[in-house]
Amino acid sequence: MFKKKLLTATLTPLAMIALSASAAVVVQPTDVDASSFFSGSFDPSHVIDGSGLGPGGSDVETGDPVPSTWPTNINDSNTRSASWVSVNNDDNGWIMFDLGQSYELDGMHIWNYNSPESRGIEDVNIKFATTLTGTFGSTDETDTGWGTATAETFTQASKLNTYTGETYSLGSTVTARYVLFDIQTNYGDSYVGLDEVRFTGTAVPEPSSFALLASCFGLTWIMVRRR
Repeated sequence: MFKKKLLTATLTPLAMIALSASAAVVVQPTDVDASSFFSGSFDPSHVIDGSGLGPGGSDVETGDPVPSTWPTNINDSNTRSASWVSVNNDDNGWIMFDLGQSYELDGMHIWNYNSPESRGIEDVNIKFATTLTGTFGSTDETDTGWGTATAETFTQASKLNTYTGETYSLGSTVTARYVLFDIQTNYGDSYVGLDEVRFTGTAVPEPSSFALLASCFGLTWIMVRRR
């Protein structure tokens, strides 16, 4: 009886760790790069730093539960500086994200460009990679590490401060650390812009995590056998 209780008591937290790893969470990119940006006020870091989000913006950081209602976007007619905007005539450029580690991604939430100009992304080819041939920050959309493109169309933003963005499912999970938006068209302007991006998924455990789990289980089994 004691053996059974000891084994159960030890395995329960390990099982909880495994189960918690399987629940999809918010993934906030740790780095971002783009084909161009208009000025320092419109650099791509705004797309990942929460600066374009209203109340609840701090509740959509990495590890947070996927919310049933996403935060509103503050980039309406009166606020435009918390966005990424390309240089003129780069309306079919690109923006890429580093998630910091590999995840099993199942979706993403996009706050498209929400100001009066029609700069939001429309048609986009999305590519994923676990590793890149070049170094993030100095490579581009031609990097041979990118996988096959998935075509998507982003909905135009409402241009209101009640805008909460759009959720897009990937259909099936994709293992990736890096994500590329290779922009094909926007909603008509000669610039292209984007306000905020989050992904959803589960972290891919590092090999060391599996080793630790296995060693804990092995140690527990030895202790039970000895008793």
